[in-house]
Amino acid sequence: MKKILFLAIVAILAFGCSKEGETPMEQKEVSTYSLYYGYSARDVVAQKLSYDAHLTETLFFYEYDANNNKIDQKRWENPQVGQEKTFTANDSAIKAVVKYEIHGTLKDGSEYASSRYLQEVIKLSKGNNSVITMSASTKMSENSPI
Repeated sequence: MKKILFLAIVAILAFGCSKEGETPMEQKEVSTYSLYYGYSARDVVAQKLSYDAHLTETLFFYEYDANNNKIDQKRWENPQVGQEKTFTANDSAIKAVVKYEIHGTLKDGSEYASSRYLQEVIKLSKGNNSVITMSASTKMSENSPI
């Protein structure tokens, strides 16, 4: 029993001590970003097509570094109006863009697909959460804003 206690104390001292000037559990600052999903085009598209369609929505988040290289991608499947989702950005990311896709199978068996980019670039900064809202007035385009 004494041997086990001695080994436990040695392990705590060996692995639990920090070097001078370091905090024991130093936390790394990260960038996060959130999207509030305040609008869905699913019903509007279904009405325009005059079909009883099974449509799904996907949001893609593309993260970029200082040289405008795409370095990471995240996705949100079938968001619901009123939901907000937060993502932790890649350490090298300084900005992100959102691509909205809607796709599905129409009642007649044909496929439907459409995609648009939100025309707002999400600026990322360490230790902060950047928030973007998708609403009926959000500007969208076929082209990425980056």
